[in-house]
Amino acid sequence: MSAINIKKIRNDLGLSQSQFARMVGVASDRTVRRWEEGERDVPGSVILIIYVMSKIPAAKNLFLSLISKNTEDSD
Repeated sequence: MSAINIKKIRNDLGLSQSQFARMVGVASDRTVRRWEEGERDVPGSVILIIYVMSKIPAAKNLFLSLISKNTEDSD
């Protein structure tokens, strides 16, 4: 998956780099930035999460609701 695809997918989901990082289970938005800039390869597990979300709307909604809940809990 190319850097451009990651950024497009993240933008299509309406997520910040930080939110996307939480969704795919990485510690920092810096990791997402590195993927988007092509500095690092995107792990297979992240590609799988993205694939599932693109094919199963309920999975996408679940991931997004979990992010929202986690963001509210951390405030």
